[in-house]
Amino acid sequence: MTTTVIAEYEHIAHVVRSVEQRIRSRPSDGVLDAETVLAYDIVTHALEFTGAPNALALWRETLLRREFPHDVRAAVTQLMEYLMAAVARGEMGAVTKICDCLGEVVDPYVFRAHSHKAGAGTPPTP
Repeated sequence: MTTTVIAEYEHIAHVVRSVEQRIRSRPSDGVLDAETVLAYDIVTHALEFTGAPNALALWRETLLRREFPHDVRAAVTQLMEYLMAAVARGEMGAVTKICDCLGEVVDPYVFRAHSHKAGAGTPPTP
């Protein structure tokens, strides 16, 4: 396996773990922070992308019960694999064709406490 492929798998795993963590730890009331909103956007797009037959019920489970069922994890993983493969081929348009918000998801700094975009922290090593 090449370093690039390993980095892609690590990024996918990071995003899936981060989405789960944001969903499970979201506050029961009040305003959601930007990363939690992004996590729900990812779940929404993943369920639509995979054509999950029970997508609405799964989405409600993530929202109302703060759970991350296996089917949601599988959908997010499948979406991320597609997105990362598209980026590797240089097809960023395939990412934004699904939704502009997903451009942020392929960024190696997404869901990282010290964002490179904010000028702090260090990038993940490939």
